[in-house]
Parts: sequence; C-alpha cells; structure tokens
Amino acid sequence: MATALCLSAGACGLPGTGSRPSYDDVLDKIGAWAFQTKLAMSTESKDPKDAELVAQVVKRIGAVDGADKGKQAQPWNVHVVDDEGEDAVAFPGGGVLVSTGMLRSVCGESSPSCDREGQLATVLGHELVHVIDGHYLDRLKKRTDLLQPLVLAIAANPATWDKDLDPKIKAGIFSTLGVTVGTVGVVPFARDQEMRADGHGLHLMACDGGYEPEDALNYMRSRIERGGSAWSMMHPSDEQRLQALEKELRVVETKCSTSGESRVAQPHAATPAEEVPSPARPEGT
Repeated sequence: MATALCLSAGACGLPGTGSRPSYDDVLDKIGAWAFQTKLAMSTESKDPKDAELVAQVVKRIGAVDGADKGKQAQPWNVHVVDDEGEDAVAFPGGGVLVSTGMLRSVCGESSPSCDREGQLATVLGHELVHVIDGHYLDRLKKRTDLLQPLVLAIAANPATWDKDLDPKIKAGIFSTLGVTVGTVGVVPFARDQEMRADGHGLHLMACDGGYEPEDALNYMRSRIERGGSAWSMMHPSDEQRLQALEKELRVVETKCSTSGESRVAQPHAATPAEEVPSPARPEGT
C-alpha cells in the first residue's frame, strides 16, 4: 500500500500546504467525510423550502466557512433531513445538517416560512461558531492516536484517503467530532465552549444578520419551558445560558447599533502554518 511507504508526513505532504498537512487540512477532510456519511444515512426533507429557509438564514448571518483560515471562503452546504429530533449541527469542511424536528420546534406550524426566524438564526449561529471558533479543532488536537494514521493517509492520497478506511479510524473520526449514531446532532462541547458559542452566535445573528437580539433570549426561554436540555447535568443549564445571554445582550445592543458593522470577536483557529507534527519515524529506518 502507498501509505506504508510514507514513513513521515513530511515525506508525502499535501500539495500547496507545505511539507505536512495542517490541522485545518485534516479537520476539513474528516469533517466533510463525516457530513457526507451522516447525510447518506439520513432521509432528506421532501419539502425543498426547508433547506431554502435554513440556507437563507445561514447566508444572512454572514458566517462563511474558511474565511477565518486565510483561504478562499466557501459557502455552507445546507441540508435538512427528516428526523423528529430537535437537532442541528455544522461540520468542519462546510456541511450543515438540520432536522425537520428542529424546524418544527422553532418555527411551529409556520415552517418553512418561519415566523420566528430570529430564533432559528440563534440555533444556527451557535452551531456555526463551533466550527469557526475552532472548537472541533480543540477536540482533534487531543487525539494524537488518530492524527498519525490520518496524516499519513491524507498526505499519501489526498483525493481518495477515505477509500477502504479502517473501521477503527471511522469510529475514531466520529468519536473525535462527537458525532452520534441515529441522530443528526453531535455530543455537546465543553462547558466554556458552549457558553462562548452562545455569545458569539448572538453577535452573528444580531450584528451580522440584523435579527432582534431578544429573539435569542426568547429561544432559550422556550427551551426552559419545554424542560431544558438533556445534557444539563454535564453542561451549562439552559437557565445559566439564559443569564449569560442577558448579560451579553447589553454588549451586543451597544456594538451592533454603531455603523451596523460586524463586531464578532476574531475566532480562535489554526493558521495554515500550524502543521500537524510529523509522526515519529520507526527505529531502524
């Protein structure tokens, strides 16, 4: 196999990325693979207006995948899948999956026209921030056991790295990204990352999208009325998230009212120069 000849990532770097693939190269590859895999396992909504609505909101809030990485920005690839669960997720690499259950929960019977579009923008802004603020990247960097085989596979075969992928590697990718089986969404991020995604998402929907920031608070209040999140034992409760949003609201109202210019904090993400360290060369080679 070609991968076996590639004893270090530096020996078979990706075209245009220097001697080794960057963390972003690896993350975008596995994110796109996970998105396509999840999409293939799902049934898309029969109403094309569902995806049109979500794509319209994503475009309006102005978050463009790749814009924070110093490379050509690509639009998000939006799909709505037929699932009763209330889920939405944005993947590294540009994929976005939203369940019909989430649309019905937020928009009610008005979906796909959606009288509560600002609340939908709250959900989507939160999910996009997990990508553009590098939260998936933080997960990937902790998986040194997974990085070495991924770097070698991607460096050796950039276009077909995922062909005949080892089941253990597939499971590792899903685990690293927090992708769950049988639902659209992913396992929640760390407590501080969930709180930051709320705050930055509020900036996106209000400052970039022009939605009423109060819509974000109303969405969180509706979650509380419905019983809150199933993850609240390990992560911020919806009550805590609402309190944080109420404090951030004052900041947003001040910043968004001046010049109408986006004031979202710069995302924390790897730069193209931040390469994945080379795997250790086996002794005696």
